[in-house]
Amino acid sequence: MYDNIAKKVKGLAKGIFIIEALGTIVTGIMLLITGELALFGLIILICGPLIAWVSSWVLYAFGELVEDVGIIRYQTQIEKNTTSKSNGLIQSKITNNTPAVSNANKILCKTCGADISADISVCHVCGKELNNLH
Repeated sequence: MYDNIAKKVKGLAKGIFIIEALGTIVTGIMLLITGELALFGLIILICGPLIAWVSSWVLYAFGELVEDVGIIRYQTQIEKNTTSKSNGLIQSKITNNTPAVSNANKILCKTCGADISADISVCHVCGKELNNLH
């Protein structure tokens, strides 16, 4: 349910934009048809989708932030590993798309560094497919 949350938040931002934009377009057309509030309907028809688009930026940016934090976490774990090889959490060099092994039940995603269960095939943070080592 919470796997790949960054992608889901960004998808939610797009979905909300579409719903808001369609709602303002329909409202604007209905007001134009009635004739009483035609000027107001025209303003809603023009400005509504633009306002919906701008308002979706915050939610989409949050999804980008979540994704970037996962990448930063991965890079930090690689940095820690290259300076201190005794921790055993990740391999100093990761090649191909093979995740590093952290213990028998966990692996680290090569893309974002998330500590994930070894029996899943997709990272819950970044959504990348994993080539499990088992």
